[in-house]
Amino acid sequence: MDTQGTFDSNSTVFENAFIFALTLLVSSVTVYNIMHNLQEDNLQHLSFFAEYGVLALDAYHTSPFQQLTFLVRDWQFEYETPYGFHGGEEVLTNRLQIRPNQHHDLELVRSRLRQCFRKVNCFLMPHPGLKVTNRREFDGRLEDIEKDFKTQLHSFIPELFRSDNANFVKEINGEQITSTQLFEYFRTYCAVFASGELPSPKAMLEATAEANNLAAKAVSKEFYTRAMEQHCGGDRPYIHPNQLDALHQEVHRQSIEKFRCARKMGGEEMSQTYLQDLENELAEQYSNYKKHNDSKNVFAFSRTPTTFISCMVLCYIIAGLLDAVWLGGINFIFMFAFWLCFVLLSMWLYTKYSGDHAEIGEYIDYFADVIWVHGFHPVYSRCIRSAMRSVLGHTKVE
Repeated sequence: MDTQGTFDSNSTVFENAFIFALTLLVSSVTVYNIMHNLQEDNLQHLSFFAEYGVLALDAYHTSPFQQLTFLVRDWQFEYETPYGFHGGEEVLTNRLQIRPNQHHDLELVRSRLRQCFRKVNCFLMPHPGLKVTNRREFDGRLEDIEKDFKTQLHSFIPELFRSDNANFVKEINGEQITSTQLFEYFRTYCAVFASGELPSPKAMLEATAEANNLAAKAVSKEFYTRAMEQHCGGDRPYIHPNQLDALHQEVHRQSIEKFRCARKMGGEEMSQTYLQDLENELAEQYSNYKKHNDSKNVFAFSRTPTTFISCMVLCYIIAGLLDAVWLGGINFIFMFAFWLCFVLLSMWLYTKYSGDHAEIGEYIDYFADVIWVHGFHPVYSRCIRSAMRSVLGHTKVE
């Protein structure tokens, strides 16, 4: 990822620090582009991060940064120090050397820099040629670029993007991170810088610990979501509530275990806070999965109209029988129940298909459930048991 230029006349101190901080904190390999030579002020720009690095080393005993490469462009002293990594190592060793009577701040930056980064190196790059820098019509043609520049470019780029480089994949607290986790780090770091003031190294370390726990939570939640979607997602059929609950319990256990096993910063107290947040979010997700699964149950959706239609048919038949034996007074009660069910069914259909007055539809569903549970379900269950006994008895006889 390329960033805008920093430490120039077009950017403020805060902008410089913000860009530099985000680059170092979220990159596995940071290429610090410097013109002409590696100067003292280039090292001083790293002093804030050297202090941050020492705090991280003391707290978690691991280098907070992976690789820093100083890319010195337009190197002019090839007769003294050759181009490439070999010459760059000579320049870097010379600049990081601690000398007698050196100022304490300068000593600190030098002593801490190699501690804070797993790898620090330097590459000396020649000038691309006057045709590139002085001609307005330069359009990127390789023939206009100096041979030395192209040769060193062929040396630098493959080394930078070597997949077997131990620092090729971003790690935080010794653990490789995913794009989901990286997003959490970006979000947390941006929140820290939102005040418009440069935070202290301690505040940055706390933000890293917070982002580290958020990232672990995001990975665990993503694991839960992916596993549940495979079994009860939008394209999956309805499953029995008991089966869904058993699935949730197992995936929930694995998700929590995944969070606990992840390497986290900030101590047990901070970890417990995010663990509780994860528990709450998983419970909320499970509630949504239950509702979504219930919506796939065709019988559950049709229970209300089935119950009312059954009641209407039953009331109509009974009313007809009573009328046939001249019991008109009692007949009135069943006809009233018939029309009541008809009105409730009509209202239920209106609420479901218009979306208006949803709470009325819920009350009607509840009323239908009461009728079903206490009226039809016992009879239905008895009939099923009787039918099963009959089938089993017939099988034994044969």
